[in-house]
Amino acid sequence: MRENFTAKTKQILAGRVNYKCSFPGCLNPTIGPSGINEEGITNLGEAAHIYAASIHGPRANPQISKDELSSVKNGIWMCRNHARLIDVDPDAFSAATLRLWKNKAEASALKAIKNGEKDLADCTTLVSLSNNLIFEGFWIDAKENNTWVFSVIRFIYGNIKMLRELSTEVFGHRDVDYFICIESQGDGRLIKNSIDWNLDTNTGFYTITVTLENKENRIFLNDLGADIKLDDDLDLDITNGDFSLISGAELAKQRIQTIIAVNYNSVDSGYPVSFIHKYFNDHKSDKRLLERLVKLDLARLINIPFKNKIRRSCAPALNFINRIIDVEIPSTEIVNNKIPIKLRLEWKDGNYWQDKIDLLF
Repeated sequence: MRENFTAKTKQILAGRVNYKCSFPGCLNPTIGPSGINEEGITNLGEAAHIYAASIHGPRANPQISKDELSSVKNGIWMCRNHARLIDVDPDAFSAATLRLWKNKAEASALKAIKNGEKDLADCTTLVSLSNNLIFEGFWIDAKENNTWVFSVIRFIYGNIKMLRELSTEVFGHRDVDYFICIESQGDGRLIKNSIDWNLDTNTGFYTITVTLENKENRIFLNDLGADIKLDDDLDLDITNGDFSLISGAELAKQRIQTIIAVNYNSVDSGYPVSFIHKYFNDHKSDKRLLERLVKLDLARLINIPFKNKIRRSCAPALNFINRIIDVEIPSTEIVNNKIPIKLRLEWKDGNYWQDKIDLLF
């Protein structure tokens, strides 16, 4: 059963963005005079659901209540073309990205009528172009040819000089050293050809344009097979003098736990490595930024192939995950050499999963 928006909810969604499409780079007006008579109005906009209106729809989330599914909170106003686009390919853009676009469109509309500024904290996303070049920015455009455009608000790691140097590189096909990961998406891609940048004289921000390779293939949990069970400290779990095998979601959790234990200091090991330890050491005083960086690094491990000891490209380490939905770090205090991290994610089959893993020190 679909939880549709009421006429009032649609009017609110449209009015809060000045009846303009919220898809970045579009902003087309969706309402105007009818060509049939002098009193007629033509409305070419649609109220699209961020989380699907039905259990089998795009970006379905069974944890959302019926009331919330049909609320203003779960809607985004778009032109008909882009409303269809996000539903035809639901994997292209996450619910978090759609919320980000909605917040940015509303902030722009508020600025236009009040000549003021809305708090933009909920309108930005973290973007990584390498493990040492990460910035916070706005999502400006998303073209249908896999070309995305972002503005650079501030650098978390790296600087404009590094961005300029990277933009002069010529990338080979499926070169795993050149990628982009987006926090709001919980997603990432390899970069195709090159990165273009320019200075927007109207805003004073640099903008970057990247053309992307197709998304890496995902595998089902059953494709993981089976492995030996490890204990909470990642040692062999010996019970009654013997070990046991695990598979499915239990093995997937163990793989996540094991991979984030291989930190950036082991970069020459030939195994996929995590930068979460580095982010913790650098940003443990800013828990929200730390959570965003952890989500970004997990997106890299899901989407970006790595090179093994003989420099061959391997499949992404966590390619059994479709998308990271949310990351929460309840506390940055190390207890028993561990930091708990709460994860919420989506498997390839579309099912959601949430649990706690430990970052070991």
